[in-house]
Amino acid sequence: MLFDLDCRRSVSTIIGGPNPELADLVEQECSQRSWEGIIP
Repeated sequence: MLFDLDCRRSVSTIIGGPNPELADLVEQECSQRSWEGIIP
């Protein structure tokens, strides 16, 4: 959950609002042992 309002607004602008499928993907990726390759 994003608590920083500026960050929240920026993310909302990029993803366009709630997206449960994307949230599940992000959660899955971020729970991996290594974050290598998440951000190219």
